[in-house]
Amino acid sequence: MSEVKLRPNLTYCISAMFLLIVFKIFYRLSVTGQDNIPETGSAILVANHTSFLDPPMVAVSCKRHISFMGKAELFKVPILSTLLRSFETFPVNRNKVDLKAFRTAFGRLKQGRLLGVFPEGTRRRVGPKKMGSLEPGTAYLILKSGTPMIPVGISGTDKVIPTGKRLPRFPKVTVVIGKPVHFNIEKPSQENISEVTGRIEKDIVSLLV
Repeated sequence: MSEVKLRPNLTYCISAMFLLIVFKIFYRLSVTGQDNIPETGSAILVANHTSFLDPPMVAVSCKRHISFMGKAELFKVPILSTLLRSFETFPVNRNKVDLKAFRTAFGRLKQGRLLGVFPEGTRRRVGPKKMGSLEPGTAYLILKSGTPMIPVGISGTDKVIPTGKRLPRFPKVTVVIGKPVHFNIEKPSQENISEVTGRIEKDIVSLLV
């Protein structure tokens, strides 16, 4: 995909630096595989999702800015909506095929950006080294855009607020970034979308510790 020159987002940069310090202190954040993210060009980062901390954990683990898809409900809160948009997050309606969200995603990728997606669609806690069912839209997006997929495994965030607890805890969090995966498929079909969805899950789970 072609690239355009992007202006630095100072809000994103400053906030990411601050959060990185916080996560290093309180969660002893460990990140491996940063070199697997290309210095330029588009890519889709796919990660497991067990906590509200997952998006910022992924964001601070990458030296480049990431545009995330966020559930549309979050954008109904005025102040939160403004904050999310300043972090290059855009809404997606999870209750239907959101064509507007897909067009936005394709547009960001065409600009040479990194796109962050949580293919489970919502937070799921299904046990160690497991994922919930994945939505097929992520595989379609990867195949239709011809963009490489980069798997990311996040371990530890599920223990921040354990089930049945109210007060937060501060477990060690590990983020592992895998190598880019390229799919040479010209036209998405139900069969290869299913195949790629399975590959996404397999690659993410292999990075969990």
